[in-house]
Amino acid sequence: MRQTTPQEKSVPGPGMARPHAPREDPLYGPPSAAHLPGDFTLGPLQGRLGAGHPGRVIHDLLTSFFSALFAGKPVDNFLHPDYRSFLLRSLKDAEVETAVREVRIGELLFSGNAAASVQAGVLVIGNRGRARGELLAERQGEKWYISGIALDFSDLARPHVRDPGEIFDPGPVEGPF
Repeated sequence: MRQTTPQEKSVPGPGMARPHAPREDPLYGPPSAAHLPGDFTLGPLQGRLGAGHPGRVIHDLLTSFFSALFAGKPVDNFLHPDYRSFLLRSLKDAEVETAVREVRIGELLFSGNAAASVQAGVLVIGNRGRARGELLAERQGEKWYISGIALDFSDLARPHVRDPGEIFDPGPVEGPF
């Protein structure tokens, strides 16, 4: 009987998939190797950012803003002082629907090296419809504020109709088969 070398043992045979390297294994890898859950149009969702991540403060700001907004509470403290009156007037005119099931915050796009402003894609899922848009946040001193809202809240009142062009496409498949 022929003895196998350690190199031969690590090479998968025909029809066998090559295992992930320990660092890349999505199930048993360390927490730092975990992938954020994603949305097909927003990209990686930001709900699992660690406490030390620079985007955590922005995520907390946006989720607190939406929680207060849909609960009918004042949102003045979340809005940038320079744009507060304009943003409050826009929100008042928007007739915000309060029946919301979920808010998804997509990838945070920081601008420049100083990271003084951030853009985030947002999907608000209501009981009837969905509103998709973007929020902008700016840092003033040590505090972050919402400085822009590009979201059509009236979409929440309209029933969501799935776009016939929407198809599930998980992307290219990799690996030996």
